[in-house]
Amino acid sequence: MEKKKLVFKMYLYSILIHC
Repeated sequence: MEKKKLVFKMYLYSILIHC
């Protein structure tokens, strides 16, 4: 579960950097 949350955070960060 924790690993999934980490991946989600990474995904969110990727979007923020892309914006």
